[in-house]
Amino acid sequence: EQAAREQVAREQAAREQAAREQVAREQVAREQVAREQAAREQAARSPVVSDRFAKDQSDKDQAARDKAAKEQADKDKAAKDKAAKDQADKDKAARDQAAKDQVARDQAARDQIARNQSSRGQAANDPPVRDRFAVNKKDAVPGAVAVAGAAPKAPAAPVNVAVAGGNIFRANCSACHGSDGNGTAIAPAFRGNGWIRNASKGDIIDTIRNGRQGPSKKYKKYAASMPNHKNMSDGDLNALADFIKSIN
Repeated sequence: EQAAREQVAREQAAREQAAREQVAREQVAREQVAREQAAREQAARSPVVSDRFAKDQSDKDQAARDKAAKEQADKDKAAKDKAAKDQADKDKAARDQAAKDQVARDQAARDQIARNQSSRGQAANDPPVRDRFAVNKKDAVPGAVAVAGAAPKAPAAPVNVAVAGGNIFRANCSACHGSDGNGTAIAPAFRGNGWIRNASKGDIIDTIRNGRQGPSKKYKKYAASMPNHKNMSDGDLNALADFIKSIN
C-alpha cells in the first residue's frame, strides 16, 4: 500500500510538472507572437519599409489602371470598327440606290425624248402644223408640183401664231412641261415662270434651240435635261417662243 501511495504521488507530481512546462511553453509562444507583432508594427513605421509598401501598392494600382484602360481601349476600338463598318454599309447601299435611281431617271429621260420624237412625227399630219410648215416653205400644198403656165396662187392667209405655236408646243414640249404648260415631275412649268417672264424672245429661242444640259442646266431638281431643237426652223422657233410668252 505504501508503495502504491508513493507511485500515485510520483504520477501526480509528474502531471503537475508537465502542466507547468506546458504553461511555460505557451507563455513563450505568446511572447514570441507579441515580439513579431511589435517588429511588424515597427517595420511599418520605418520609412524604408513604408516606402516599399507604398511602392508595391502604387504598382498594383497602376497595373489595375493599365488593365482597365486597355479593356476600355479595346471596347472603344471594337465600337469604332463596328460603327465604321455600319456606315460603310449604309454608304454603299445609298450609292447603289442612287445609281439605280439615276439609271431609272436616265431611262425615263430617254423614253421621254423618244416620245417627243414620235410626237414630232405625228405633228407633221396635224393640219395647223402642216400649214405652218407649208408657209415656211412658201408652198401652200405640201408635195404639190408647180405647173408651167398655171395661174399664180393666191397669197397664203396669215398664219395664226397662237394656233401654230400651240401645236408646235404640244408636239415638242408638252410631254415634259405638261399639255397646259404647268410643268410635270420631270420639267418646270412655263406658266408663272419668272425667267420666261423676264427673258427676251431671243433668249427663249436660244434656249429652245440649244437646250440646257450639264452645267447650263437651270433647274437642277428635275431629272431630265432639256434636249436641243437645232433642227427646228426659224419660223417654228419664233411661233413657239411667242406661244410660250403668251401662256406665261
